[in-house]
Amino acid sequence: ELQVAYQPIYRLPEGTLVGFEALARWTHAELGVVNPQEFVPIAEEAGLALALTEYILARACAHLHQWQSRGGWWRWAPARSCSPPWMATVPKPVMILN
Repeated sequence: ELQVAYQPIYRLPEGTLVGFEALARWTHAELGVVNPQEFVPIAEEAGLALALTEYILARACAHLHQWQSRGGWWRWAPARSCSPPWMATVPKPVMILN
């Protein structure tokens, strides 16, 4: 099962939380947790990288909407980190604090 995990992003000089990076995680029924370094290259080779990215992006946006509807103060902002070429078509989901 594909899931979204959130990696906190901190501003180190102040030690303050500034956002979250949405990451793809896969738990296989028989294999258990599969490392992204294993399944992402396979998705890329199979031509499924964009579909994987769109799925994670959709889930992250749905979570963001849920958090905002509950009074959360996060907003959407694309990441400014380096990404593989196929990521150029879809912004990397990162929730940044207002």
